[in-house]
Amino acid sequence: RESSSPPSHKKPRVLDLSLTLNVEYNQLDPLLRATVNKDGDVAGPDGVHSPYPGNINQFVLRCKPYAATLKATRGVMGEFVNPKYADASKTTFKKPARLECMMQDYPKVLAPTENVGFTAVDSWIAFSPCKNATADAKSKNPPACALSAEADQYFHCAEMLRVLGCDVAKGATEEWEGISSDMLSPSIVLAPSMAVSLVDLKAKVPAPKFVKISATSSLYLRGDITVRSLHLDGGLSVTAPPGAKVSITECVCVNAGHTRAAVAADAPESLKIRGYDTVASDDVVAIDIPSTGAWVVTTDAASGKVVAQKQDFCTMA
Repeated sequence: RESSSPPSHKKPRVLDLSLTLNVEYNQLDPLLRATVNKDGDVAGPDGVHSPYPGNINQFVLRCKPYAATLKATRGVMGEFVNPKYADASKTTFKKPARLECMMQDYPKVLAPTENVGFTAVDSWIAFSPCKNATADAKSKNPPACALSAEADQYFHCAEMLRVLGCDVAKGATEEWEGISSDMLSPSIVLAPSMAVSLVDLKAKVPAPKFVKISATSSLYLRGDITVRSLHLDGGLSVTAPPGAKVSITECVCVNAGHTRAAVAADAPESLKIRGYDTVASDDVVAIDIPSTGAWVVTTDAASGKVVAQKQDFCTMA
């Protein structure tokens, strides 16, 4: 956006720009040194974290201005090089350098009249990458490896239930292959077929005060399942096929649950990248609903076992 000052041949014309956009990590430090802090990207008031934290770098575009911008720019974006060096001497590339152009530079080519904003949410609800090998993840925070990504998924589902008002205990810190996490337990997976959003989940857990899950429990729910009352201290899996509607009601499930153990040397890669194997006890409850229709998963009063019961309805004239 150009300054309102009249142009002059004695000094260059100054552009008064105000932009909202992401800054690539390798450009942040020199940008800060040239603007707000001569020391660059240093820790903030807490002495640990940067005042300019990273983000997931995802955005939503309005189609009309996007199409107009594509037409005006022909899709041409500014380029830069971000070399990866083999060591501190910066004389040898770790891998070949290349020209890049960044999608987050899109606001730079928008018309000055277009608005750009951002939304910040807690990381547990938004993003958990799995991109680092275990050996590299040990020195990173967050680790962003298979272990941490799986733990984040468990925590996400547990925290969604806590937000609703369910009593979901928090587990202890575990360490596998040098990577620690306090989010591996309880291990809760709520499949998209049960609920995608918090609004969906609220409808599927109508009485959260009647849901209690211990710190060492594991819970897997897939399908059209409504949790009305559940006390879980152990392992429970309920899967429902399309066309089946399941209600978990007056269900008390107590068993030895699942444990984690170090992986064997000949374990498949899918386990090795996590650093642990999950072992189910003999009494873990796994219920696969066999057919469509209405079902109730409950604790049988006579045997004390968790059972699935088909519901038969009749219409009175």
